[in-house]
Amino acid sequence: MNQDFNALMQQRVFPALGLKNSFMQVPAVRRQDYAQGYTKDGVLASEAYGVRANAADMIRIVQANMHDAPHIPAAWQRAIDATHTAYFQTGPMTQDLIWEQYPYPIQLDALLQEGNAPKMIVDGMAITRIDPPQAPRADAWIKKRPARPMASVPTLRSCRRSMSAS
Repeated sequence: MNQDFNALMQQRVFPALGLKNSFMQVPAVRRQDYAQGYTKDGVLASEAYGVRANAADMIRIVQANMHDAPHIPAAWQRAIDATHTAYFQTGPMTQDLIWEQYPYPIQLDALLQEGNAPKMIVDGMAITRIDPPQAPRADAWIKKRPARPMASVPTLRSCRRSMSAS
């Protein structure tokens, strides 16, 4: 592709996914609408900090990960699905490209005591390579651990099923 990461995200990925208020670098005229992370050396890098998006675009990202976003081109949906492929196992968690997966349903205590335990966040954990990699599953709790070892915000691919069951 031979392009800058930010340019690829802004010019190819966001438009393809229908994200109208997402940025890698927020334009000056929109900065008052977005929070920004900083380090002692300045603004966090895009590759580490990620996408800055409004609530509507974040919902669309969640919907795309749940196969519930309208008008996502098939090739882009396959690319999103590929990020749910599991490559490594440690404890109850499998590690995907950017996601952590847990068996669903999972008890909150188990998620907090195992998945977010200090040993999982800080200590070295034994891992097992999944060979061949595990295909994306519909019965998984998927979450993204933040770059800093703090509380995680879960993204639930199968929440539609659990919400419709209630």
